[in-house]
Amino acid sequence: YGIFKSARGFFSAKKPQHVAFLDFGQSSFSVTIASYVTGKLTVVAAAHDRNLGGRNFDDLIAKKIAAAFKAKHGDDPFTNPKARMKLMDAAEKAKKTLSPAGVTEARISIECLMNDLDFNMPFKLEEFVTDAESLLAAMATPIMQALTQSGIAPADLGTVEIIGGSTRLGFVKSRMADILIGCGVPIDKTAMNNGLGTTMNADEAVARGTAWQAALLSTRFRVKEFQVIDAVTYPVKLSWEGGEASSVEETNEEGAEEEGEKAESSGAGSAVLFKKNEATPNAKKVTFRRSKPFTVEASYDEAALPDLPANITPTIRTFTIETPSEVSTQEEVPKIRVNVRHNLHGIVTVSSAQLMEEIKEEPKPEEEKKDTEGEAKDASEEPPKKKRFKKVDLPVTTSVVGMSKPRLEAAVELEVKMTHQDKVIEETNRARNDVESYIYSQRDEIIGALAPFFTSDEKESQESALTAAEDWLYYGDGYDAQKSIYVEKLRDLKQKGEKAVFRSNEARNRETCIKTLKQSIEDYRTWLKGKAANSKDFAHITDDEKTVVRNACADAETWLFAQLESQGLLDQNVDPVLTTEAIGIRRRELVDKCKPVMNKPKPKPKVEEKKEEPEPAPEAAADSTSTPEPEADAKSEEKTEGGEGKEGEEGKEETAEAKTDDLPVPMDEDK
Repeated sequence: YGIFKSARGFFSAKKPQHVAFLDFGQSSFSVTIASYVTGKLTVVAAAHDRNLGGRNFDDLIAKKIAAAFKAKHGDDPFTNPKARMKLMDAAEKAKKTLSPAGVTEARISIECLMNDLDFNMPFKLEEFVTDAESLLAAMATPIMQALTQSGIAPADLGTVEIIGGSTRLGFVKSRMADILIGCGVPIDKTAMNNGLGTTMNADEAVARGTAWQAALLSTRFRVKEFQVIDAVTYPVKLSWEGGEASSVEETNEEGAEEEGEKAESSGAGSAVLFKKNEATPNAKKVTFRRSKPFTVEASYDEAALPDLPANITPTIRTFTIETPSEVSTQEEVPKIRVNVRHNLHGIVTVSSAQLMEEIKEEPKPEEEKKDTEGEAKDASEEPPKKKRFKKVDLPVTTSVVGMSKPRLEAAVELEVKMTHQDKVIEETNRARNDVESYIYSQRDEIIGALAPFFTSDEKESQESALTAAEDWLYYGDGYDAQKSIYVEKLRDLKQKGEKAVFRSNEARNRETCIKTLKQSIEDYRTWLKGKAANSKDFAHITDDEKTVVRNACADAETWLFAQLESQGLLDQNVDPVLTTEAIGIRRRELVDKCKPVMNKPKPKPKVEEKKEEPEPAPEAAADSTSTPEPEADAKSEEKTEGGEGKEGEEGKEETAEAKTDDLPVPMDEDK
């Protein structure tokens, strides 16, 4: 409300505008008075009734219907959980029907309310208003409390806004306006909605405000800054043992001390730190004189107990402050400052505890004293200097008041039991639904898809079993049976109809399996006639191995035709001779015989080992240095020129053969 109004300039930057919010939801009724200036909201006061809400009107109408039903039929629907739920649904519908202006009567109609009896009755708006008088009167207390605690004159309230689904009831808005007018709030009841503001969505206002507050607190969203100063809902006091605290001081947000108002003491060892409707977040400093570890306790003040749920433990938290061991040996008991904070979320914490060690100044020498004595007499007396302290942080241990360890373990164990119970109930319901589904589906299939696969005796037997199971499920002990019984019942029913289902599946899948087997036989025979006979790639396969493939194909084909002939003589409601499983086994046998032959690898070519030539004998040193004779050189040249014929031709032939070997070898197309 404040963010949009502030953005549109409805608020002043200096003069606050006071607005009252009346929230009448499903379970509670609250009244909040807030002050607005541009960009800032301050909660001034808040009051509520946690037991007054829209559900109270639903209970009122439901009890009215139950009383009328009991007077007519003699049974109370509130004693039956299912009937009670139907009552509450009908009551809520009647309340919504009577909400718009001009509607004076609602027709209540409930089918099979209890004992298979329907119920109808009229419900008039006049009766509704008369019966709800006590609920309407209860709204006055929170409204008056909020106006009184705020300290704002009723005439200074600028607007009264209403939210919550229950504010849609016309007589609720009328009574709110009457109470506010009686308190002195300037409202024009003749205006629309009895002069009450309906700026916000009645159902989504809280959710939208929560989203905006989350965006303001988050660092990932960039929104226009809007300051919210909340109020303390319940007064909180701090208690301790061992005498009074030396001082209780208030601090601002930055931690600087503020002089003036101090906490209200409620006893020798306690003080109310955070009063009701006081601004929050806030912090207080409590100073103790202690030389040993001590404990302080934060709890709700006695004034807050009437507003809290019954039998609630007022203790919030306990804090133990440890002190150094050397402190206990000092002559003077040291000061310990405890910083207690009421944070943005309404949680009371001890943010820190500090040991205040006084810093003593060294005394001045006697010569300086004599020089300053004359000046001190002439000068006016200066105020005494403040003592300076050194702050030493102390460890603080926090213990939250809650469930003890045995109670917590018992609660966890109970939760595990309830989870197991829910799982058993869910599985039991699923098993019951499986039995019910099988009964209906099998009954339809007996006269439908499975009809040709049942003999007359089997059909009659299965129909009788399904009828008996249905009677047991709805009219016998089957509705509240255990999971194991449902599983056993379903197994028995499936065994009776299993033969027909098996025959149906065989008839549906047999043709596909036959085609697969025939195709395998044809593929292997084609291989024998084509590639195995003509291709060089399969020249390594012997005739005996080809005969194995040929015989395997012939055996499989002979078996298949024989089985088909036998199967053709049988009716559909007789167990088949040729099954899909048998066809699959036969095909696997065929593949196991033929595939190894077909995929037989070629033998590797033999590699001839190269003979190692003997190394030439080393020449003598004298030969290597001697010069060859001229005649020998001449003869060698003649041999070279004259013998070029044979040796040259042989060299050319070797070169041609090498080139021929380098040409690519033509490959078979199939390979």
